[in-house]
Amino acid sequence: MDDVIAWMKSSISKRQKSLHKYGRNSQAYRFWRNKVQRDVKLARRKSYANSVQKLKSANPSRWWKEVKSIGGLSSRESWVHQLLSEVNPTCEDLAESYNGYLVGLTSHFKPLLECTDDQETEVPNYLLVNIGQVYSVLRTS
Repeated sequence: MDDVIAWMKSSISKRQKSLHKYGRNSQAYRFWRNKVQRDVKLARRKSYANSVQKLKSANPSRWWKEVKSIGGLSSRESWVHQLLSEVNPTCEDLAESYNGYLVGLTSHFKPLLECTDDQETEVPNYLLVNIGQVYSVLRTS
């Protein structure tokens, strides 16, 4: 695998050098761009073939589970279905249980007092600054 990575890195490096030296419309850049694309496709094909070969020698049921999950056919493998139980048999029940848990976390809090917009809070003069003061302090930092 390391030899494949080194081989692809070399092609990518040559493609980038051609791009910077000759530009996007040059023959050299196009040659290396196409070579990199072919190399990536070949590496994907080899990787897939290797993983399928390993699965063929493994347990057939595991092989089919993997094939189905790659194809997106197995919905029972999603993380949501791992959380379902007798207590929460459906996704809706699970969501309600989780919602109840979150509400329970804050049920002992006292409600906030209602604040009206017409109340103004006095700010002491020593806390007031203008834009010029902020700018000069930030500039010297």
